[in-house]
Amino acid sequence: MPPVLCMIRDTELLFSKKLTPQEKAFEPSRFRRIIRKFIKKMKPGQRIMFIGMSSQPYRARIKQLLQIYEHIILFPRPNYGSRRKIFYEVLIEKYNMNINDVELSILASISDGYTVGQILETIDKVINIKHENKYSNKICTAIDFISILGTKIPVFIDEENKIKNWYAQTANGIKRLNEKAQTSITSKRTSLKKQS
Repeated sequence: MPPVLCMIRDTELLFSKKLTPQEKAFEPSRFRRIIRKFIKKMKPGQRIMFIGMSSQPYRARIKQLLQIYEHIILFPRPNYGSRRKIFYEVLIEKYNMNINDVELSILASISDGYTVGQILETIDKVINIKHENKYSNKICTAIDFISILGTKIPVFIDEENKIKNWYAQTANGIKRLNEKAQTSITSKRTSLKKQS
């Protein structure tokens, strides 16, 4: 049997503490029951993977979430260097667009707070607009991206902190905190040994 991938967007709604009236209309508790029944019917050897994606995981109850998902992975928003590399690789290497280093730096700066998915969607929209308008010179500037990027909602610092605090309560988050503590202790010990 070939492997099966089940992807659920906004998975926090299935395990949320409070729901808005619009969210209640989707009956997320019904979907949660269906998923649990499906998982119980699975036999050993079946290759089925559930992937739940969430932009607000702190709304979900962790214990109920872990009944469905074994691992929780946090993808932080990209830093300046990562954003610059995304723009470089997609615009120059993939689409062969003409864009100079200054424009790449501007794009990396103005895209601060946006996720990788939002950045890639913006690039695709700009490229599609250029193809539709039949621009033959393949020149890109930061101005092309500002209007499209402005329609998207960035991840604000307070929301990012909520997500990080929530993640710190999960098994992977606790493991990561312990690893950071261990590395800081060993680095202090090695620096003390070098001083003496």
